[in-house]
Amino acid sequence: MRDSGWMRSGTLQVLLLAVGIFVISTSELLPMGLLPDIGRQYHVTVQTAGWLVTAYALGVVVDLPKAGGPFLILPPFLIFFSFRCHKCFPFLVIYAKPKRGVDVMEKLTCVVVGGGYAGINAVKALQKSLKGVGRELKLILINKDPYHLRKVLLFKPAALQEDIAVPLRRLFPEGEGVDIVQGEVTRVDFEARRLAYNRSEGGEVLLGYDILVMAAGSMVRHPQPDQGGIALTSPEAAEQIRRMWKHNLREAAGAGAEERAKLLAFAVAGGGISGIETSAELAHAIRADAEGLGLNPADIRVYLVNAEERLFAQGPAKVSRKLEGLLADEGVTTLHGRKVIRERDGVIALSDGSEISAGLCIWTLGIVPNPRLQSMGFPVTAEGKIVVDASYRVEGKPGVYSIGDCAQIIDPETGKADGMTCKEAGAQATRLGQVVAADAEGRTAPVHKGYMDVFCFGLGPDKGMVWTRQWGLDMIIQGRLGWNIRKFTWDHASLLK
Repeated sequence: MRDSGWMRSGTLQVLLLAVGIFVISTSELLPMGLLPDIGRQYHVTVQTAGWLVTAYALGVVVDLPKAGGPFLILPPFLIFFSFRCHKCFPFLVIYAKPKRGVDVMEKLTCVVVGGGYAGINAVKALQKSLKGVGRELKLILINKDPYHLRKVLLFKPAALQEDIAVPLRRLFPEGEGVDIVQGEVTRVDFEARRLAYNRSEGGEVLLGYDILVMAAGSMVRHPQPDQGGIALTSPEAAEQIRRMWKHNLREAAGAGAEERAKLLAFAVAGGGISGIETSAELAHAIRADAEGLGLNPADIRVYLVNAEERLFAQGPAKVSRKLEGLLADEGVTTLHGRKVIRERDGVIALSDGSEISAGLCIWTLGIVPNPRLQSMGFPVTAEGKIVVDASYRVEGKPGVYSIGDCAQIIDPETGKADGMTCKEAGAQATRLGQVVAADAEGRTAPVHKGYMDVFCFGLGPDKGMVWTRQWGLDMIIQGRLGWNIRKFTWDHASLLK
């Protein structure tokens, strides 16, 4: 009887202990939805918060047999460990608290604004660099269009029917960790770490962020409305240019000598890289179409009006001469040291007082930083570029970075500012990924280093030229190989293989 009573008593204690363990263990599930708040309060990750709650619950469970009496004997090391977990919970929290790094949230929300060359490359770099920061990454790309516009190729649809828009979902497919938002950012609350954007379908949305990368890029410069001509600023403008020169060719086929000469003359206003590539591509396409219409290709005249004294003024003079010679081979006549003032009724007035009679004037005036940056609250230079330090951090705005055409990026060693080209944007994005990861982990971040001296020019289909300076020597590559290198730079900048 005594043995049976002892068993009943022991069974009761075991039953009570089992019920207690079940209740407390089940109740541990309740804080799961609060783990992000616990993480924020104690400055630890959600995973660490979960372990701490588990340790606390284990300590509470061990206190039950201590209160229930000596009927059940647990291994001493388990009692000691569980008791310590229960009593030392605050010390575990203190030990787990990181010394530096970004504010702890359930997810690390990183927002990239702009789907241009800098923006898409920044997304790719951040995907790679932030994998090991200990927090789940929520990466958002905001762009006004659902596609990446290959802006440096605007001359292509001006010459041929070619699509230069790449769907963003082609670059970042569903399920690969990038949320794509079609909208336009209107303002940023830097203190609250929140931005506002207008959705393409209408309505304003507020979005919080931990990290913000402003890569809003640039806009093609427009001439004044009364200056006439067509500015090559968009795919729509490019299509208009193509329709116009094709119309001129058809009209020229039945026109008299004087009118035909005017219709077969074309002027490109602006002698930068865009103007060089546009004039070469147009000269080739127009000559090919003219021959098909029974016109003499030799009668086609394409003028490139350059305000500088030579082409590619930032490079050596011999490279300028080489470029001008290759353009001449394509039927392009370069006029130096003058600007187009206006085009009116087929007469183009130049700054030196001379005139050109032409059926079409195309403006290629370069690019300017996105003009909306200052209204969003960003510190900008006199040129409208965002002020950043050597690691692309925006001055006075924690957690905010900027790269690409919209940022004033200077090599701290040489003092030389980066150009507004797609090759610089890609290199900046790669380093940005390293910078953001270092800042998130409390490490010393790398600083900007200028891109090597290399410039590529497309000079019509399958023709190009590359110049670079290495070890004090100027190296020039031209022809088909030059074109292949140029095409590679375009494709690489747009994340195309």
